[in-house]
Amino acid sequence: MANNKIDLVLCTDLKNILESIKTNDVWLLDWPNCPNVLTTYERRESEPNNGYVFQVGNVVRNKFNNVVSKISEIEVCVPQAWGDEKIEIYGQVYYRGLWTDMMYKNHLFRYFGNNTICLITENLESPKIKKENGGDTSANTNYFEVVNCLNESRKIDIQKLFHYLDCLITQAYPEESDKKCCDNCQNKICE
Repeated sequence: MANNKIDLVLCTDLKNILESIKTNDVWLLDWPNCPNVLTTYERRESEPNNGYVFQVGNVVRNKFNNVVSKISEIEVCVPQAWGDEKIEIYGQVYYRGLWTDMMYKNHLFRYFGNNTICLITENLESPKIKKENGGDTSANTNYFEVVNCLNESRKIDIQKLFHYLDCLITQAYPEESDKKCCDNCQNKICE
C-alpha cells in the first residue's frame, strides 16, 4: 500500500477473494512483474498448481477480467490450481493465477501481471515477428500494453482490444491476415 494510503481497490479485492476461497493461511506478496499477489504460497513458484494465487489491487486487470469474461470470441484458460478458475463476486471477476491465457482466432495469448498481453505458441514461446519482405525482425517484442485498450472513460474498449490482438497475429503470421504489417510497428498498430 504505497505512500501509507489505503488502496480501496486492493482492500475490496482482498475482502472479495478472502470471503470466497476456502483456506486458512494466505499471504499478500509483492512478486517481480506481478505486485500484490494473494496466495497460499510462502514464496513464488513457477507454476501455481497446488495453491491459491490471485493478483489483487490491479485496476486495469480487474477491468480486463470483467470485459473478457463476457466476450464470446475469446476463450479464457487459467493455470491449474486449487479452487475455482474464476471468482465472481459483487460484479467483479477474478481469474486464478499470475497470468491469464486466452484463445482468440485459434491463437494463444497471455495476459501478464504487468498488464501486457503477449502472443505465445503452444510451447509458451513468443513467435518471431515477420518483416514484410520476409525474415524475422530484430525487435521481437510481440506484445502490447492493455492500457492502450482503454477508452476516454477508462474502460476496456472491445474493438481496440480486438484490433491489438489482430495486429499481433498479423505481425507474427502475415500469411493468415488480410492486413498489411507495418514496417516500423513501434506501437504494434498495423495498417
